[in-house]
Amino acid sequence: MVAMKMRAFSLVELLVVVAIIGLLAVLAVPAMSSITGGTSMTRAGQIVADQFAYARQEAVGKNREVQVRFVWRDGSQPGYAGVQLWAPAPNDVTSYRPISRISWLPDGTVMASNSKMSPLIAGASIRETNGVFPGRGNTKYCGFRFRPGGGTDLGFDTTSNFVTVVRDRDAAKTDVPDNYAVIQVDQVNGRIRTYRP
Repeated sequence: MVAMKMRAFSLVELLVVVAIIGLLAVLAVPAMSSITGGTSMTRAGQIVADQFAYARQEAVGKNREVQVRFVWRDGSQPGYAGVQLWAPAPNDVTSYRPISRISWLPDGTVMASNSKMSPLIAGASIRETNGVFPGRGNTKYCGFRFRPGGGTDLGFDTTSNFVTVVRDRDAAKTDVPDNYAVIQVDQVNGRIRTYRP
């Protein structure tokens, strides 16, 4: 009878395979974080653009002024990270009430508030102030208005009508980072444009 010889992987072969898998994992982590960061930035830009479009639709459809409020978020990296729409109360046009929930940007993203990257926030027609927000209490905000005709109350300077969404670590910078989203509002007709590199 012929004895069958059993073969198996040697310890050296197993260590080489484990080392190759580890090297591939180390190379894949930065690529994955770049992909997830890009996805968050795209989602954040879309949230802001959608809120602007909804505000314009409400203003035109219901023939009333609608405020777009940029809501401040406190934390380790504070900044304007939420958008909420407000409209005049039915019986008192001097009193405003929310008509939507606060739409928060994904974690790690904020709207830059310096005049170079977000002149719409830096020169907002609703100046930075504190107000009571349902469920949040007293919170800092600023914003602008859509008028019943679809236009805005922003000035007619074509360089003051956009907001830039950035990673929260880039919010204090004045130079445009590699990863960002720009949302522009046409002051006259209220059309929304987005730019994402």
